[in-house]
Amino acid sequence: MSVNDFEELRAVSLFRLMTAEEILAIGNILAAKEYPAGSRIFSQGDPGDTMYIIRKGVVAITILSAESEKEVVRFSPTSFFGEIALFDRLQRTAAACAIEDSLLWEMHRDRFAELISREPYIGTKIMYRIIQDMGRRMRAMDQLV
Repeated sequence: MSVNDFEELRAVSLFRLMTAEEILAIGNILAAKEYPAGSRIFSQGDPGDTMYIIRKGVVAITILSAESEKEVVRFSPTSFFGEIALFDRLQRTAAACAIEDSLLWEMHRDRFAELISREPYIGTKIMYRIIQDMGRRMRAMDQLV
């Protein structure tokens, strides 16, 4: 992991409570992948097995209804999405599309499970931050309804 990768991971709210050693351990389970503007990261109904962290770019989350596909939120660098896939084996309830050329870190469920088995405290910290963020997102959605 480069110094730049390390600093970018440290800036992600999900890893804010992490020590340097814990960030290095997390960096070892992430895979970087580029998505050109307009490309689909995943579709609604796809099997979910990966969470994504935006390193560069913008990603839109959309929901397909009977009438149309509606954008529900956009995420920018240091944001994460698809986190529910780390905990269940259900289909994606929304789609994700790169609005700009994007570079994402991917955290696969199996790699996350391996990390938790080796370093349970890291897993606890990550889950705590995910729960906090999910609460924040749910409150924001309540404001829209």
